[in-house]
Amino acid sequence: MTPDERLWAVFDECLALPGPAREARLALEADVALAEEVRRLLRADASPARLSDVAGAALAAFAGAPPAIPGFTLLRELGRGGFGTVYVALQHAPSRTVALKVLRRSDDDAPARDRFRFECDALALLAHPNVPRVFAVGEADGQRWLAMELVRGQRLDTWAAPRSLAERAAALEVVARAVHAAHLRGLVHRDLKPENVVVPADGAPRVLDFGIASVVNASAPVAGTRAYMSPEQQRGDPLDGRADVFALGVMLGELVEAPGGTPEPRATASRTTQAPRDSPPNAQGAPAVPPRGEGATSAELRSIVRKATAALEARYESAQALADELRRWREGARVEAHPATFGYRARCVARQHWLSLGVVAALFAAAVGAALVFREQSQRAERERARADETRAFLAATLEQANPLTGAGHRVTVVEAIAAAARRLDDGALAERPEVALALRETLANTYLSLGREIAAFHEAERAVALADQLGLAEGEQHARLLRESADLGAHAGALSVALGWLDRAEALEAHHRRPHLHLAQQGHTRGEVLIDAGRLAEALQAFEDAQRQLEVLFAQGAVDVEELTSVLNQTGYALGLAGRFDEAQARYERALELDTRAHGSEHLEVATDLHNLAWLALQRGDAERSLERAAQARRLRLPKLGPRHHRLGLLRLVEGEA
Repeated sequence: MTPDERLWAVFDECLALPGPAREARLALEADVALAEEVRRLLRADASPARLSDVAGAALAAFAGAPPAIPGFTLLRELGRGGFGTVYVALQHAPSRTVALKVLRRSDDDAPARDRFRFECDALALLAHPNVPRVFAVGEADGQRWLAMELVRGQRLDTWAAPRSLAERAAALEVVARAVHAAHLRGLVHRDLKPENVVVPADGAPRVLDFGIASVVNASAPVAGTRAYMSPEQQRGDPLDGRADVFALGVMLGELVEAPGGTPEPRATASRTTQAPRDSPPNAQGAPAVPPRGEGATSAELRSIVRKATAALEARYESAQALADELRRWREGARVEAHPATFGYRARCVARQHWLSLGVVAALFAAAVGAALVFREQSQRAERERARADETRAFLAATLEQANPLTGAGHRVTVVEAIAAAARRLDDGALAERPEVALALRETLANTYLSLGREIAAFHEAERAVALADQLGLAEGEQHARLLRESADLGAHAGALSVALGWLDRAEALEAHHRRPHLHLAQQGHTRGEVLIDAGRLAEALQAFEDAQRQLEVLFAQGAVDVEELTSVLNQTGYALGLAGRFDEAQARYERALELDTRAHGSEHLEVATDLHNLAWLALQRGDAERSLERAAQARRLRLPKLGPRHHRLGLLRLVEGEA
């Protein structure tokens, strides 16, 4: 059943129910956006209508019949903007539902065409997870169109109504980071408002409608939604990213001042309304901030609103700076825009470190605690310096043995040098400094793995875990990381029961974290790899998909690097391929390729890994020709960087040989 068929099925079902039962039925609907659309249809159905109104609407619909776009079936109109109409459409190949924006013929003059082309180029250039993706651009019978990702969800203010201040601030932080990405590519959105931010079921906001975006510092006609326009935008001055910061500040102010209910919308003008140049903003160029409510955290957010909507020179210098300020607020750190009184600074310290104490005790403990923390940090830094010095000395002595003039008297390979270092540790070198020996064991294990010597890597990991147990590491997360990485090495070496035991221990140490969390995602990722090697494919898939869900959220928030996400995408694709779910595997691999190419460029070794995986998958599907094509692309990237004898080239040749 298509989404639209399901919409009308739920609507028909609700029509047959009495009033109270309808809302009970919709409350059970998992698709929140669909439920909201059904409510709208039910309200329209219950409204009285005059025959003349119905006739007028029918004539208007007939006159504005959807255009015929080859390759698409237009299902319904989604909305109208200043330069075109957006439809929900079914794309024929590949088969998927998209948002299809069509430039109206009445607007098909040279400026409108240039504006539409600019929007297409801007969206394609942006390529950000919190901005809808562009699928295709074209022209049919003189009518220009743009097909992009269809985002189903609630507009920002509706989504925010039942949620806490922390959730609202976190959502706007994500929006600010997406807007900053546009600024880095030279684009100013110019029409940020709640209607142009949609929050789908995954909770990651999407910024829509770059239809009036402009180039940074370029002159453009005055346009936008007046309530969210900065003073310089209303005057028609050339704009930079701070104009969008102003709009984000207005949106934040609305979210802050809407406790427990739908934020009261400001009076808005049509997006295409030309703001008159002789209509100045208030004296400071900022909207009036409502009176203070109760709660220090709300006061801090109001300080952020004031700075975001201040005069141009006093405003946050970038959307990134605004996002960082919101992150500090969420983490309980000091908000830079808030007056830095002694009481406020002490309260921030208390909030971060001594939440269980009363206010008076917290102020005193914060002062004492700050001194203790400083002393502990100084001592830890000194220990780290000493460990680094001893590590350097040990490695220098190891490398000295690789010198033909002073060491073994012949050319020493990397493997021989690493083996010599391992023997020195086995013979008791650094026995009095086990923490240094632990760091070196970890390094040796990872080096052996990169050289393809998986058994040797596992043995070094075993010794590292034993040393860590002997030391009784003070930091549980450090111990958990070691156990997790060692479990990965154990899986490579075939020591599956040992690896699963280490993972169980790591999981217990990380149990205090709340999802989504990087460590929990890494835990699931490693568990999936071990379970695949153990032949427990269904459990492995469950672990990978849980890790992917967490990393998708963290990546959208800018909290993890792209490699974390693409690594688990590749592993999930591998598991799906083994399970015979080839289309799902293909989608994971292609997304990893897209993300890696965007982040690193098309010549990077991570891209070669993605191509290798696609070659393997094509082979599983029986498409030998496609497999050889992808493998050749991967080999071209790997050969000059890794050399012909690297084990990754060997693995690739196995795929080519079978193909």
